[in-house]
This record gives sequence, C-alpha cells and structure tokens, in this order.
Amino acid sequence: MWNTGGPRPGSALEIDEHAAHDAFRTLLLPLVRMVGAAVPHLRRSPYGRIVAVTTTTVKEPTSLVALSNLIRPGVTGYLKTLANELAPDGIAVNCVAPGRILTSRVHELYPDGVPTDATDDIPMGRFGTPDELAAVVCFLAAPLASYATGTTIAVDGDLTRSML
Repeated sequence: MWNTGGPRPGSALEIDEHAAHDAFRTLLLPLVRMVGAAVPHLRRSPYGRIVAVTTTTVKEPTSLVALSNLIRPGVTGYLKTLANELAPDGIAVNCVAPGRILTSRVHELYPDGVPTDATDDIPMGRFGTPDELAAVVCFLAAPLASYATGTTIAVDGDLTRSML
C-alpha cells in the first residue's frame, strides 16, 4: 500500500523548477524505492499486491493542484507498466483514485472553509469518507480481487466524467 500527501496547491503558472523537482522527489521517488524493496518479497508471497492511492485528477486535472497534475499521471503510468511486468509473477498492481474525500487535504485546499457549492458537481452530493476509500483499498488487497490488475478505480461519487 502506497500513499503520500499531495504537493502544495497552486496553479501551473506558479510552478518553478524547484517546486517541480520537490514534487517529483516526494511523490514519485519514494514509490520507486518502495517497489524496489517490496517486489522480491512479493514474488515469494502466495499473492502479492501493490495498491497505490493516486487521485482522480490523473483523468481530469483541476486548477487547484497543478503540481499533482504534473507528477501523478507519471505515478499512474509507472504503476500500469509495473502491473504488466509483474502479472506473470501473480502480483497485482492497482491504483485507487480518490476524488473529494474528507481529509486534512480538504482543509489545505480550502483554508477559508469548504465552499457551500463544493459538492454541486458531485452526483452523490457529498464528499467521501476515508473509510469509503479504505474499503476499496482493502478489496484490491484481498484474494477476492486476484484477477484485477493494472486498473485505477475512482472513489469520487461519480465526480470524474471519463468513462475509463
């Protein structure tokens, strides 16, 4: 299981070389290190799983989190490639892509309070909970999901409009 907090919020025009490098160093490199350390053990396991928490913005970028938009698609692409390479070893690699989940990140993105219209574009009409996100992670980590690999599951109340 891999998860990391998002980089600082901001627009694409606010990104400088230092911020981009820092986001790469904190979002992608730890995952590469974890995979390198874990794969030998996962290959010896009766069933290996890598589940990473990414974000729905890999499919539909938003303006508030440009640094995340820059790095997280690379995370998702790396994991998709790993899924293909590790499938013959019985190791499943998947992503869970949360939309708006009630975590401390919500307060970081909305320091003046969550706008009253923040759920208007979510068909379920609310933010998700950490428990709802965790349930999907647990499913993907369980033997029941042994044939699921190389996929990204959105947990977003149907906020993301893409079909795949």
